[in-house]
Amino acid sequence: MKRLLFLALAITAVALQGFCQDTENWYYETNTSGQEVPRKFLGIRANLDITAPGDATADGIGIELFEPGAGFSAGLVYNTPLGRKFYFEPGLYLYYQTMGCNKDFLYDVESASVRQFGVRIPLQVGMRFKTRTGFFSISTGPGINIGLSGKLHAEESGQSVNVDVYKDDLNRFDINWNFGCAIHFKQWMIGLNGNMGILNMLKDIDEVKWHQNFITIGFGYNFAI
Repeated sequence: MKRLLFLALAITAVALQGFCQDTENWYYETNTSGQEVPRKFLGIRANLDITAPGDATADGIGIELFEPGAGFSAGLVYNTPLGRKFYFEPGLYLYYQTMGCNKDFLYDVESASVRQFGVRIPLQVGMRFKTRTGFFSISTGPGINIGLSGKLHAEESGQSVNVDVYKDDLNRFDINWNFGCAIHFKQWMIGLNGNMGILNMLKDIDEVKWHQNFITIGFGYNFAI
């Protein structure tokens, strides 16, 4: 984790150096009336994902079923201005993420993890603050997560087994709420987002609630359209 944070800080420092030296702002253009306006753009994104599963709760009592893990996601976003200060940015991502499992709930297992692959559709509304080379933004909005594949991978005495978690244990469909910020400079961006799960992900267990949360550290490149 320390190495990943150091890498993120190093990339941010290099980006900010370029941000301070260049005065051209790629994100704004002049319209037919001679006014400077934000431009639409398409972006490619690659994210480091950190899963932060909350406790399962029942009658106010929390139980740790899963442990934090890591993963990655990649996809496209479309940014369209809503006036000069605001924008709407839908996206489409593929993701792969992992979570550790609390072995106290698994019989005679040395290690276990949940491995999920799926699709994310974030729908963000943001506010931009113009800078010399781009803009700084804050954003929020819902996201739709659809699990395409989910396996519980367990190992014991050199043997491994994979169980489909979407068959009996977890729901495939989730809605999360996102809060984020990003720096756009030249045609590059660096962003940080926190995502809180809204729906109960445990299947057929109304008395016990568990929400799937995650954090993303994103990097991207933007194209004019």
